[in-house]
Amino acid sequence: MLPHLRLSKPCRRLTYNKKGFSSIVGAVFAVLIMISLITTVFVWSLSENTRYNNTVRETNQADSDRSAEKIVANVTVRSLDGNNVCVNGTLQNEGPLSVQIMTLWVQNTNKTTYAHKDSLGITLKSGGVTYLSGSTTTVSLVNSLGDNLDCWFISGRGNIIHINPLFGNLNFNINYSYPEYSTISNVSMGIGIIGFDFKKFYHYDTNLYGAPSNNYSLGKLADWSKTYSTTQGKYTIFHVTLTSYDPTAKTMYVYLPSAIYVVGSHSGTVKFDTWKLVNVTGNPDTGLTLNPTYSVNYTLPHETPVDVYFAGTGLDGGAIDSGYIYPLNIMIWGKLGTSDYGQNVPFVTLYFN
Repeated sequence: MLPHLRLSKPCRRLTYNKKGFSSIVGAVFAVLIMISLITTVFVWSLSENTRYNNTVRETNQADSDRSAEKIVANVTVRSLDGNNVCVNGTLQNEGPLSVQIMTLWVQNTNKTTYAHKDSLGITLKSGGVTYLSGSTTTVSLVNSLGDNLDCWFISGRGNIIHINPLFGNLNFNINYSYPEYSTISNVSMGIGIIGFDFKKFYHYDTNLYGAPSNNYSLGKLADWSKTYSTTQGKYTIFHVTLTSYDPTAKTMYVYLPSAIYVVGSHSGTVKFDTWKLVNVTGNPDTGLTLNPTYSVNYTLPHETPVDVYFAGTGLDGGAIDSGYIYPLNIMIWGKLGTSDYGQNVPFVTLYFN
């Protein structure tokens, strides 16, 4: 018998044998189903593994970003009245990433009570500084005179930002956690609410004999003279750092005719010199510019050091004898909140070459 005839017989038998044919078809479908299930499980495993790796990567990145946050809180918290406290000062971002400040918490440690304020809406870019004062950081918290008050902030990444301990040790708030400094606060209140930083009294001597008519470059503040001596006749710009310690936490506004005032004598005659308030803009670390034609005013947020500038030739009231020292007075006039306020900042001596 021919070979193809021998093969055709089993095929015909298989074809006409319905049970045998259905078994083969079933086996084929079973194999297809198994392949489909294995493929589905494999694809699902790959998907889950990818999701897991992405989650781990995002978690690690979030942890890295959280660790990279560095906010310095140079702030104080004090009582406004028996039911409210206010946080004043600055928040500075010294880290590489932008940071959102979401929540402010305040605590009365004497009564073990807490309160918070949500949705502060503060975003700090790297190197940025924000000033805190007023209703933005006022929180309802029952307190009494002498209570110890504390505060901290929560960032968008969940970090807790505490008060800078170096700044806290210089906090002169009578109601705050450092009552040993209340004597300094009382002395300050005895001579006025505006404080003066003696170590930041700088001046820039120009070669001009009068005020420039256009913007005038003053260079970096670090390059200015840091002595308490100057000359008369040449146009000089003075830099002082002033801080308002108003116990009611109001903002101080400094306007003209605020000026530096020196009383002296020449040939037995009383003379005086003045350097008037001027507008200086720019970054002290990269370069400052005197803007002689701009309107002049400065804002002193509560307990926040502010750079203030005065300029002149020192010949408004005639020449003063050189080679002597004379009392220098920083005469401040403006608004404390909405009310007039004036103060003479004393205890400075100036030597005339």
